[in-house]
Amino acid sequence: MSEPTRSLFGEVMQYFDRAAGCTAFDPGLLDQVKGCNSVYRMSFPARRDDGSIAVIEAFRTEHSHHRLPPKGGSRDSPDVTEDHVMALAALMTFKCALVDVPFGGVKGGVRIDSRASSPGFRERATRR
Repeated sequence: MSEPTRSLFGEVMQYFDRAAGCTAFDPGLLDQVKGCNSVYRMSFPARRDDGSIAVIEAFRTEHSHHRLPPKGGSRDSPDVTEDHVMALAALMTFKCALVDVPFGGVKGGVRIDSRASSPGFRERATRR
């Protein structure tokens, strides 16, 4: 029997539930805070240095719009997934809330190997 696939976002939500259990907030409000407001998945072409075209997969997750603007960064990795980006956006939301910074959480992910790519290709892929 194979081991079940782990979800980083699921693990973050388990920690959230443990912490939320120590508060007096309404469970309905906590359920609303847990979910991601927007999750985008896209594929787009980027020209390699040799002139060929690579199809790049990317993700953007806006976890929370309760404080605007949403704030976060981007991760370049050949292993980045939608689940990974959702977890990182949620963690950014919680971090900003804990330190009382007026931003919601957002994270982007571009599926490229930045160590094996030229600076020009990385720029074309990430600015796309």
